[in-house]
Amino acid sequence: MLENPEKLRKIVADTGAVNTDYQSPESANHLCDKTTPYAENWKDTADRLWHDHGVCTSSGGEL
Repeated sequence: MLENPEKLRKIVADTGAVNTDYQSPESANHLCDKTTPYAENWKDTADRLWHDHGVCTSSGGEL
């Protein structure tokens, strides 16, 4: 989720998922807005790791 906040937004929109934590309600957009800076900071490292170590075999190479 932290690495791909835009994917979480799409999944939530496509499925109609809703927050079920009624004590701390938060929309997916609000959560993603908070995690986007982390994703941006992680991107270079993630790209380097992906390049250096190849495709993740546990997921069949798909993100």
